[in-house]
Amino acid sequence: MIKGPIYFDFASSTPVNEQVYEAMAPYFLSYFGNASSSTHMQGELASKAVVNAKSQISKLVNCKEDEVFFTSGSTESIKLACCLMQELLSIKQSYIILLFKQTLKYIIFNIAII
Repeated sequence: MIKGPIYFDFASSTPVNEQVYEAMAPYFLSYFGNASSSTHMQGELASKAVVNAKSQISKLVNCKEDEVFFTSGSTESIKLACCLMQELLSIKQSYIILLFKQTLKYIIFNIAII
């Protein structure tokens, strides 16, 4: 029998994998500078960590480092996807409507260009 509460709302919060937490712990606890502010040591360390992470991810998914983007959440990710889609399709003065449905394992996108 399961003891304690069972949490089903992973849309609002998701537990962190233990290996991910261990890799990120130094940046949560000691090196928490803004990676965009590399004029000081904390920012420089954070910036180097972001560059390293982009390199690791690009190798993992077989893409260029400048094709890896980090966002703060789903709204920013969706906006980025729309902007990149518009740029890739060279659409001028058009609207991209992006509808999505989240299931337990996947996010399903339907794209309409008008």
